[in-house]
Amino acid sequence: MSFGMLAATGGVAAPGPVAAAPAPGDQSAQVELVAQLHQLTASKGLRGFAGSALDADGRTVRLYWAGDQPSALRSFASRLRSGVRLSVISVPYDQEEIVARARALIKAAKLRGIPIGAVSSTSDLRGLHADVEPSATAEQRAELRRLGATEISEAGAMVPLARYSDSAPFWGGAVIERPGAVSGSFAHCSTGFAARTSSGTVGMLTAEHCGANRDWTTPTVLGLSSVPVGRSNAGHATTDSMLITGRTYSAFLYRGDWSSGTGRQVTSRSGPSIDQKVCAGGGMSGEVCNATVHRINVIGPNGAGPGYFARTSSSSVPLAGQGDSGGPGFAVAVSNGNITALGIVSSAYLTDRATSCPGGTSNPWNNSVPARECFYNVHFINLTAIEAALGVSVMTSP
Repeated sequence: MSFGMLAATGGVAAPGPVAAAPAPGDQSAQVELVAQLHQLTASKGLRGFAGSALDADGRTVRLYWAGDQPSALRSFASRLRSGVRLSVISVPYDQEEIVARARALIKAAKLRGIPIGAVSSTSDLRGLHADVEPSATAEQRAELRRLGATEISEAGAMVPLARYSDSAPFWGGAVIERPGAVSGSFAHCSTGFAARTSSGTVGMLTAEHCGANRDWTTPTVLGLSSVPVGRSNAGHATTDSMLITGRTYSAFLYRGDWSSGTGRQVTSRSGPSIDQKVCAGGGMSGEVCNATVHRINVIGPNGAGPGYFARTSSSSVPLAGQGDSGGPGFAVAVSNGNITALGIVSSAYLTDRATSCPGGTSNPWNNSVPARECFYNVHFINLTAIEAALGVSVMTSP
């Protein structure tokens, strides 16, 4: 058995035997390594993980770690397979501390009337990046820095992003419906990932803001006959997540555009990394895969998180829109198409809205009145946080 890289705080150790270079854009080896790191920290109860980032070489993962490296991490690093590298970088705070500091900053800002948005790690994971609405004054921005913000940027207000004709066993990435607040109206969201509780009950994840303790069906608004999808539980507001149960559910996701009837099984689950190439699969927008993670350890202005921001460029297809809430966020391996589950769609900034939604006028969801809105920059909630909050495990298949 050949070895990859030994971890070294603040740098990278000498490589083992050189493996073939990955194909351009192929992050599958890095994504697999990050998934293993999450499994290691969870199974061993290790404290210190702050986040991760993927280098452009397709081989190197930067692991941000607070405090001394435990022996279990050093042992893991010494057994890496050829072709992958782990660079361990020391930072002041682990993920739990970062999230607590972000929540405290949001609370303090709101008490002072500062129009704050999301708060996350800075790109080097050594401080806090805070968003404010354009109305924030210079004095308020200065106060935000005194409260602990390292970086400040402008963004508009965040809005929740509240497939088509699914049947049991239900898949992730499908449109679901419930009665709206006004008689004769409907609210729509998307299914995320099938998950199993500790007692063995199988359900389907979606966003809590879509409506807890409600009965959900497939949509009727396109002239379809509705099918019961199940009933949502009380959910967990802090991670904007809930579980729908009562029917049968599968570890499949729909792939392709809004009208696709084909999919693929989820093969693994992990946490997001900076510069990771990712997809969203909301039921109304369909699959969009030209996005990059650019912020992690994100807490929304309503306290939802931790999560990540992923965005497409303003010249490309928007990532998600209204009705995609609860839909899956995931990565697809270039080499074999394997799917790694990462999070669920939660919200977006109004300032990042696009002029049109995926599919244009050929997508009937885009012809509603008023018209649905879609966004380039989207906030997802980490799947690892959702699993811990709801006491579930996302279902995967090899």
